[in-house]
Amino acid sequence: AEFDGLGRTKTEECLDSTIFDEMGAVLYIGSNHIGRYAFHFHHVRGPATTPANGFQATFIGNVVNGSPKWGIVVHNTHFALVQGNVVSEAAGAGIMLEDGSESENIIEQNFVINSQGSGEGIESRVNEGDFGHEGAGIWARGPLSTIRKNVVSSVRLNGFAFYLGKV
Repeated sequence: AEFDGLGRTKTEECLDSTIFDEMGAVLYIGSNHIGRYAFHFHHVRGPATTPANGFQATFIGNVVNGSPKWGIVVHNTHFALVQGNVVSEAAGAGIMLEDGSESENIIEQNFVINSQGSGEGIESRVNEGDFGHEGAGIWARGPLSTIRKNVVSSVRLNGFAFYLGKV
């Protein structure tokens, strides 16, 4: 298998991450690594002192174009502001709230266009723990963040997908 250390997670196939032993030696080289998204708030806790705007992290006024799976990802992150962004042609989901633990985030006034997905249904890869690949504008696993005043256009499956099932 060819190894691309800077490769991005793709919708075309199930997740297949590289496996390491306890000493960090590579046991297996994967071809579709988890967690390699265009922009990824990954377990963000923020600064010790909350900034003046009240948010622990912000992502405002950016363009994400052509991500092979998810465009903007909020994963186990709290008190973040994702506002006024444009996400175009993210293959799986334009904006993703990944695991349902995310709370007190504000996702507002974003524009997501042309997420065409894998061509499979929302539950087609649940047994593999691979989700959000089907072509949604905004995809969320939990109800603890605010999603408002966003526009989604020309996506394959759902403008807004709220998946509260077990994965």
